[in-house]
Amino acid sequence: MDSKKTKKDFADSSLDNNKNKDIKDSSDIIEKNLDLVKKKNKSNKFKSARTLSRELTLQALYAWWQSGSDPQRIAGDMLESKKDQLHQIDQSFFLGLFLGVVSDHKFLNEMLEPWIDRDINQLDTVEHMILFIGIYELTKRIDVPTKVVLNESIELSKLFAGKDSYKYINATLDSISKVARKSINVEKTDMHHRRPKTTKATVTLKRKPNLKNNS
Repeated sequence: MDSKKTKKDFADSSLDNNKNKDIKDSSDIIEKNLDLVKKKNKSNKFKSARTLSRELTLQALYAWWQSGSDPQRIAGDMLESKKDQLHQIDQSFFLGLFLGVVSDHKFLNEMLEPWIDRDINQLDTVEHMILFIGIYELTKRIDVPTKVVLNESIELSKLFAGKDSYKYINATLDSISKVARKSINVEKTDMHHRRPKTTKATVTLKRKPNLKNNS
């Protein structure tokens, strides 16, 4: 029997263990589980506020998915754990992204399911949460360009997920984006076509009166 544990085995066993004990603080899951699969991080000095917010969102989602704790409490715990770096984080973006994903997770699973090659319950937890973030931004945050969503998801995968997970994440989100963003663009086009036509105002310049004496 192979004694090596895959990351998925670790995630599954962690989930089973967490179900059998009282979790006093959601941040415990972050420290005991996510940090064990996290790779060496780059300096935050070179990362944007939104990139750091996405990383925090992933950690918060992991804690929520593993523990089932109250999302508001998890959000508070996460911000408290980063109190020395709050000036680097877009807190509004983090809260909107995290709570938005939690609220819409059933819809996100429905969007995801047709595009994956396995049962959704067999997805690695970290990969699953990264896909949640990507799909949410593709469908709910149309102000964020598709390229940015894909690139940020790849970077999350390289930092937190398995060695080649970024390829799977990128291919899945790229396929979803072509459908999700296309439908959004069609809707915007239809709205544009339904707008009443307006005519440009025209200004008639009157000739200056001839002030010469015509007598």
